[in-house]
Amino acid sequence: MRNLIINDITLCTKEASDVLSFREKVQAARLLGKMNVSQITLPLMKNHKADALLARTVASVVTDSVLCAHVLPDGSDAAEVYASIATAKHKKLALALPMSQAQLEFFYHLKPAGAIDTVKNGIAAARALCDSVEFVAQDTMRSDYAILTGCIAAAIEAGADTVTLCDPEGYALPGEMIAFIQKLESDLPALENVKLGLHCSDACGLALATSLEALQTGIAQINVCCAGKQAPNTATVLAILSQREEALGVSTSVLYTEAKSCAKSASGLFEQKPGSKTMLMPANEGEGVMLDAATDKHAVLAEVAKLGYSLSTEDSNRVFEEFKRIAANKPIGTRELDTIVAAVAMQVPSTYRLITYVTNSGNTFQSSAHITVEKGDKTLQAISLGDGPIDAAFKALEQIVGHHYELDDFQIHAVTEGREAVGSALVKLRFEDKLIAGQGISTDIIGASIRAYLDALNKIVYEEGRA
Repeated sequence: MRNLIINDITLCTKEASDVLSFREKVQAARLLGKMNVSQITLPLMKNHKADALLARTVASVVTDSVLCAHVLPDGSDAAEVYASIATAKHKKLALALPMSQAQLEFFYHLKPAGAIDTVKNGIAAARALCDSVEFVAQDTMRSDYAILTGCIAAAIEAGADTVTLCDPEGYALPGEMIAFIQKLESDLPALENVKLGLHCSDACGLALATSLEALQTGIAQINVCCAGKQAPNTATVLAILSQREEALGVSTSVLYTEAKSCAKSASGLFEQKPGSKTMLMPANEGEGVMLDAATDKHAVLAEVAKLGYSLSTEDSNRVFEEFKRIAANKPIGTRELDTIVAAVAMQVPSTYRLITYVTNSGNTFQSSAHITVEKGDKTLQAISLGDGPIDAAFKALEQIVGHHYELDDFQIHAVTEGREAVGSALVKLRFEDKLIAGQGISTDIIGASIRAYLDALNKIVYEEGRA
């Protein structure tokens, strides 16, 4: 019985791009990892800095699954893409190119010979960086057969260890797909030395039957979407694979029992659109529960789970630590708890961590701030004057980091109501023509502002490698 690689491509879909926020993409990847899917594939980088940050963050939360990232067909961005997943425990680079002459010429301005050279050079560039490289032959069933075989042969010669065939229109009948694969294997003996993958669209309702039938040809990898619109079809595939292993002659690494709950949580991320999140009302308005400083960690995390979050041990500890800090001053309701999770969970590593701050302000003297932060095993501090306590605090932080960042936007608002409301601060720093946003919360709005500044600063350090 051979092992079948389950490659989840949820994050590559247009649905994920349109619906999921950065945090939700990371959360989806974490859930996919908990399902123990063999491979999680990231989309081609378009906004390189933002997409590279996503890749690095996902690499930090996915431990057992292979993390696969796409490079441009010519491999020109291979070094940058590889750097974004370099910290992943298991990693792979993938290169995709359409195999129909019309698409090659229209989208890439490539003739057949040029396409073959592009694949060979691109795969070679990726292989020089990563031990595992995948070639994705798009639009396989409508391809120019000579271009397809030439590109596959070039990819294998250049070092690809996986070749994936794609039927994006989903119109190939199971028998047609089997015959096509068998012809390829006959014409390209080199395919025996690599893993053969298959991606079937369910546009015509044929993906399930075609994928399962193709297993008899020796397919080693199938592409699925465990969340979003395609999740029900994937659930059926996984159920059949788990219950009919002997008949199909394959086994998977997916934990089917765990997969059902994780897939449900991941699919739930797609139910709310950006900008239309359901607002949780404060507990004192009749919804949710009230938690106080005496509430234990188990009870807090149980309420977090009810909000739909699935946190790692590290994030759970962060949330509880922040909860205790806020709950020391006032009871915490569901809306406040949701804000705490959003503020501290699934964030980049904290290069700078706030230890203490003291501010002085009045109408007869200039405001001052004394800030102490921790960076690694070093304690750093600074004192500064400013036009108000927040301005003084920001200037003190600039002294500590030794760099001035243009403050593009600064917002303060109350997350909850009442005299003891939890305040939220948003800081946007401009760095190299890019805005980096940070968020902070506290019952003290000055503290929230300082935490927001440090949150943005840590993101800059993480993204730019300035630590």
